[in-house]
Amino acid sequence: MKYKSLTAGKLANRRATKAAGRAYWFEPGAMRFFNTRIHGALIGGRYFVTSERMDERFPWKYTVRMFDERGFVEDVGEFQQYSTKDSAVSFARKLTKMEKDVPDNPVKGGFSKEIIAKNIKLLVREGREQKQAVAIAYASARASWRRRNTRGAFPRHLRGKRC
Repeated sequence: MKYKSLTAGKLANRRATKAAGRAYWFEPGAMRFFNTRIHGALIGGRYFVTSERMDERFPWKYTVRMFDERGFVEDVGEFQQYSTKDSAVSFARKLTKMEKDVPDNPVKGGFSKEIIAKNIKLLVREGREQKQAVAIAYASARASWRRRNTRGAFPRHLRGKRC
């Protein structure tokens, strides 16, 4: 699902987390504790960039995040993967452009490892960078799995690999 604004995404996140009995991702206390800042507007209706650091001794690092189909927030790639805001925003924009071409092939119980591997190979053959292809294929797999399974944790093969 795409949202018109970050505020609309936050509202969806509040509703989804309340219904699932989970913590609201944008909780002000948690954002203060982790020194989390949101940079810019929503990109492509679902992506946004955050930065975190625990204290002044550490540099700011940036993470691309997304709202999934139900409104939950997920990391795209690794936590604090980017050293500059521009590189994180650029990657989120690339994901938005590439997302239109991603095949959606749900199988029973979510996406299989084989289907994800095929999607990655297809995206690489179409000229995508390996890192981008992996991020898109896994984001698509998690979103598709979540559409079919509204509760519970992702299967193991969808949890660990982010980018």
